[in-house]
Amino acid sequence: AMQVLARAMAERGLQEDAMQMLRDRIQELRSFDDKRGQVLLAAAAIDIVLHCGKKDEALAFAEQFLALAEELGDRQEAAWIMQACSKVRLKMDQTDLALNMAQEALATFQELGDKNGELDAKTNLTHIYTARKEPQKAPNRNKALDRLGLLATAISKKEATSFRNAMDLLRECRGVDGQDLGAALGPLLEDPATYKWFTETTAEYFEVSLEEAAELVTSSPPKPLQR
Repeated sequence: AMQVLARAMAERGLQEDAMQMLRDRIQELRSFDDKRGQVLLAAAAIDIVLHCGKKDEALAFAEQFLALAEELGDRQEAAWIMQACSKVRLKMDQTDLALNMAQEALATFQELGDKNGELDAKTNLTHIYTARKEPQKAPNRNKALDRLGLLATAISKKEATSFRNAMDLLRECRGVDGQDLGAALGPLLEDPATYKWFTETTAEYFEVSLEEAAELVTSSPPKPLQR
């Protein structure tokens, strides 16, 4: 419950309050030498700290909590913490380390039969491979291409609601690059009316000016998927 409250506070702009709540809880667990409690809190705590933009602190927590999980011999929680650490490394543009940790976490989840962990690891690996400009290696590549197809259909029909939904899904999944976008959307955007609609709808989606939207939709790699 505390993790949910802290995340809600962070999303409402109360990052410092959320961070202090987490620090106080971690200090409380440490004062009781409650290593199990710290390990169980770890993945959510790292996610919230990262969400607050504190990458260095998130990494420090991840390394400390990972050592505790390994000390306790809890391979499943260690894999979740390693996965969280991988996400921090990705945010820090350390894609080699992020990739290695995500692959190790995935292997552990698969060995232990943790389906939720496996799904999360595959999503994380897809983000990593996209950042490395190797989307063809992404575990969720087919899902990403399906979602790109939904986006293309929404644009061809000029359906704003479908566009927003497809963009949300594709940005969540990733797994495509500028070449994919060009192949899927390029022929559609050759039509001036469709290009105008696409630019205006992109501006509305990201809440930016038409000039900024035009720069977004013509960039490579595609900024609409990274923004």
